[in-house]
Amino acid sequence: MEQDKYTIANAINGTEYRNPWPKEILELAKDRKMVIVHAASDDLVEFDGAIYDEFSEGQKIYLTADGISVNECEAGDECPNFEQHAKYWIRGEFGKAGAAATWTFDSNIPNKVFFVIQEDGEPFIQGFVFCLEDLRCVG
Repeated sequence: MEQDKYTIANAINGTEYRNPWPKEILELAKDRKMVIVHAASDDLVEFDGAIYDEFSEGQKIYLTADGISVNECEAGDECPNFEQHAKYWIRGEFGKAGAAATWTFDSNIPNKVFFVIQEDGEPFIQGFVFCLEDLRCVG
């Protein structure tokens, strides 16, 4: 599984923004329960592969090995049971000063980073790939 994460990230690394990724890579990600975390425009965090979804920039997305964890507690992120249940998270940020790319991600999930570039060759997205199954084994 670890090798698949690197295979997917390496296949995407250096691709140009708005160019579709090879269908085989997206199928491999889905089959191997890998999630590709990237972005679109200036306000969307996107997941491809084992999870296909989108979220707002700045939103903290919680996950378990089963996928996205929705917090239905009225206390929101302050709900103590929710934090124990969904201890893994991702947050995308657009335009962070001094960042390696226009889009970057903070996360506590083991991952393999890749870069998507703009037409001028500058890094636009510093995305990453992770395996849902890793969330069963870590921490």
